[in-house]
Amino acid sequence: MLEAEAAGGSVGALQDLLVLFTSAILLSLIIAVISLAILQLFRPWLRGGVQWMTLARWHRRSEYFGRVYWNPDRGTPRWLARFFPDEPPLSELLHRKVERDAHFSQSTKKQFPWPSIALLLQPISNGLLMKKIQDAASLVLARPSVYIDEFLYLTDHASEGDRHTVLYLDFISRREPGAITRSAKEEDRGFVEAVAVAQQSVGTAAERHLDELQLRLEGALANWTRVLSIMLGMAVAFIGANEIWPRPIGLALIIGATGGLLASLLHDMAAGYVSRRR
Repeated sequence: MLEAEAAGGSVGALQDLLVLFTSAILLSLIIAVISLAILQLFRPWLRGGVQWMTLARWHRRSEYFGRVYWNPDRGTPRWLARFFPDEPPLSELLHRKVERDAHFSQSTKKQFPWPSIALLLQPISNGLLMKKIQDAASLVLARPSVYIDEFLYLTDHASEGDRHTVLYLDFISRREPGAITRSAKEEDRGFVEAVAVAQQSVGTAAERHLDELQLRLEGALANWTRVLSIMLGMAVAFIGANEIWPRPIGLALIIGATGGLLASLLHDMAAGYVSRRR
């Protein structure tokens, strides 16, 4: 019976962890889809309005953010015409824009090499989180071994005649809990009941320990979810914002922070579902 309860508890714990881990994976996919959709949806606006604002802000500081980085198809607005007293021909602007895009692409690869992102994702690919879950599962499945310390205590304080009975009861209890009372002698029934009480107390302590371990794993999973979402959002932003934003760091941080908040929200919802199911 105790082994059946231990097996049932282990299955429930693994199901709860599977729900939380699945929510992390689904969240990562949702963040990627939403990020790409936002970049594609606002690409014309970003290329137009944001670059015009960037143009007005940075024109006096650098030509790199000035005449080169603008949308020549729309022409120069009246309120920006004063910044261009000698506007170059359209062909020259297009040529400069091509050069600027090539230069910025190379500088982005130098400043933010993709192998660095791969190194950040390496702990996840190595399966550290799955190893923690497997360790927790093995502890749950090895629950009968928790009784060994209590049996050693009973054996040390038992008389010589009862010592073999305790060891025999330990052997029998692992295979057929109901055989404990049937196989014990009449004069040992009181001692057998004491052993059963000890088993129940140790089992309760083991359950509390497993609950605490599962809470720690859920907290670690929440942190991994947030980190994964932020890294995924930043990676998508770096890829998609190369030709949209003069400096994609700001857009990447915004998307990454949004992904972290969504990760926290989704994990809280999953944790609430697990607690209600219990």
